Order: sequence, then C-alpha cells, then structure tokens
Amino acid sequence: MRDVPTTLYLGASPTTSPGFRRSTISSSSSWPTSTHVIFDTTVPVLAKGKTDMARCRTYVRDDRPFAGPAPPAAVFYYSRDRRGEHPTSHLQGWAGVLQADAYSGYGELYAAQRQPAPVLEAACWAHARRKFFVLADIAASARRKARARRRR
Repeated sequence: MRDVPTTLYLGASPTTSPGFRRSTISSSSSWPTSTHVIFDTTVPVLAKGKTDMARCRTYVRDDRPFAGPAPPAAVFYYSRDRRGEHPTSHLQGWAGVLQADAYSGYGELYAAQRQPAPVLEAACWAHARRKFFVLADIAASARRKARARRRR
C-alpha cells in the first residue's frame, strides 16, 4: 500500500497561529537542507473483525533558533507498517540532520553512499537516557549486594 499524500504545515501551529497556512506538497518535493525530527507513532486502524496497528510518521522542522531561513513545518505520513522503506522514500531527495530513535529501519538514510548525501544522525537523548538509568540500577544493585556480603 502506498503512503498517504503529504500535508505540509507552515507557521507556528495549526491551532494557535492566526497566520497559519496549509498546503499539500508532492512526494517529489524536497525540503531545504535543515534539521528535522521524526516522530513515529502507532495508529489503530479498523480491519475486518479486528484492529490493526499502522504508523503515522511526523517530520518536524524548526530552524529558527539557528537563524534558518525556512518557516517551521510539520509533514505527516501514514503507512500500514514500520518498514524502513517508508522514511527512505519520504526523505528521498533531502539531506540534513535527522533526530530519530535508534530504529534500524533508518539505517539506509545514514549510509555514506546515499544520494544526494547521507543524512546526519542526531541521536535521541530520551532513548539514550534509558540506558543510563539501567546502568545506574545495575550499579545500585551491585552496591547493595556488596554491602549485604560485608555485613555477614
């Protein structure tokens, strides 16, 4: 199944900005080189006798803090699965910095031979932070065990 056409939001927010504009762009359009963030969210979809889980990918751009010339924008793509071919086709002609989770499906975007250029990965701190908390729990558990052994 092919992805649903793209909707591009230009401006601060579709609900709070009086200067909000909305337009549709084709998948052949490419955004200027800038920084993007991708949000990959599950979406329940009714199927014959059951509910399936599909994906909604939101690509967000806001380069104002870095004096970027482009206005803030968000593009929403819908797909029936999480396969890596979807973000690869969504960002086909784009190059820049992408902040995303560590999902292996984004690997093709970061490949050195990718055209027009490889996408630079900005790792997601929320996912990295989880690993630090796991390590802290392991260290705390080891200290408790060591104290318990010394008391015996």
